[in-house]
Amino acid sequence: MRISKRAAVGALAYTPFHRWGYGWTRRHGPAFTGEHAETGQSGDRGHTGEHAQTGEVGDQGQTGQSRVGAWQRGGPGTETKSTSLSGPSRSKRTMSLRFRLVGMGLLAAMLSACLQSAPPPRPNDLPPGGIVLYGDSLVENAQNYYKLGVHLRMLGGTAPCDFFGRMNTDALQHPAVVVLAFTGNMLTPCTRVGGSRHDVYLAGLQVAKAKFPAARVFVVLPPPMRDSDNSDVVQAARDSGLATLDARTPLSIGGAFAVRLPCLPDEGPGRGCVNGQITVRSSDGVHFCDQGSCDVPYSSGSRRFADATSVAW
Repeated sequence: MRISKRAAVGALAYTPFHRWGYGWTRRHGPAFTGEHAETGQSGDRGHTGEHAQTGEVGDQGQTGQSRVGAWQRGGPGTETKSTSLSGPSRSKRTMSLRFRLVGMGLLAAMLSACLQSAPPPRPNDLPPGGIVLYGDSLVENAQNYYKLGVHLRMLGGTAPCDFFGRMNTDALQHPAVVVLAFTGNMLTPCTRVGGSRHDVYLAGLQVAKAKFPAARVFVVLPPPMRDSDNSDVVQAARDSGLATLDARTPLSIGGAFAVRLPCLPDEGPGRGCVNGQITVRSSDGVHFCDQGSCDVPYSSGSRRFADATSVAW
């Protein structure tokens, strides 16, 4: 009986013939050299080629009888079949048993996957009646200068609309105080809905207020920037009807951007005060001068911003 190439390959790919004592050797030239030899040394089933099996331990832990012999290199030649079956009934019984075991294993795996519960939600660190502040990179700059008890939700480059999802979660805790501290970023998808920056920020502030109907909600008037005018963001804050916290005055000179400001009473030479002046803004004209941007251990700008936005509590 002549076995077709398709039938032989299909059988070899589906079942381990060494269990039946049934082996094939086909010589068909260079096209089948080593590409089908499993050694059990690598891969999930221990594949070095695609289909060649030797009996060394792979991930399935199969050892003992040699499983060489699916395809071996040789010149053009003939196809031979060797069998050592004890009879057709034995092979049929073995095949039936294997199919049943495989089927039971697949069923158990599917049931286990279906029964697994969803991962528990991340616990909310905001206590009932707590204080929460949402903001962008200026809040990140100032985070080490906030008093204990405030919970910061901050990410550089964001706007109020980027935190709507987190606000929904925090609203379940019914915070007593909510502060919104954003400087005017228009970088994320939720800000690209059309309309001016004033309108986008005004809408975001109003949505945020609606999420916390029982809380005292404040919006921060951001400090001025060196290379861009964010007065429209200030106007949106004022138009929102929310109570405002002024971070603009303590970080500017008459409302204008300032790199250096008069030192506070406790800011001496050890904190960077020189001739009554201290650096508060970094060279990028946006952020505060701190250890990262100015290589100083103390950040007067971050402190002033944190103090101004903490008045709410």
